[in-house]
Amino acid sequence: MVSINKLCGKIVECGLTIENLADMMGINRSTLYRRLSTGGENISIKEANQLKEILQLTPAEATEIFLLQMSHAMRHAERWEIHMTLTDIEVVSSKTLTPDQVAPILRWRPQMIRLQARQRPEALGFPVIVVGTRVKIPKQAFLAYMRGSEMG
Repeated sequence: MVSINKLCGKIVECGLTIENLADMMGINRSTLYRRLSTGGENISIKEANQLKEILQLTPAEATEIFLLQMSHAMRHAERWEIHMTLTDIEVVSSKTLTPDQVAPILRWRPQMIRLQARQRPEALGFPVIVVGTRVKIPKQAFLAYMRGSEMG
């Protein structure tokens, strides 16, 4: 699900109406209303990227608004154009990260991180938590790895 409250807040902050936004996206306003009324379930990657551009969202804001949508979409098509930086990772409120979040920084595919985490986690260079098919990465340990420092 998309954080509709945050998305609508950004729409208002930019001084746009749903009608204006739909026109800018090249879609019918009823289509946009429907997307928003269903919690953003059917917002495509293309539409999320359009919203990011039109609303001038930072990568951190886009991640906060579209995180669940992005994670789901990336499992099916790795075409997400929002790439996080280490600074963006620092402001993520969760203590763990997903392969989808760290892959652009490492310039790896998220699935490769998942496979390595299951088969040879020590080769990654940072700790991972594998539970079933899910892979989580402790945020502070990942940041330390990226900065070349030891976690103590």
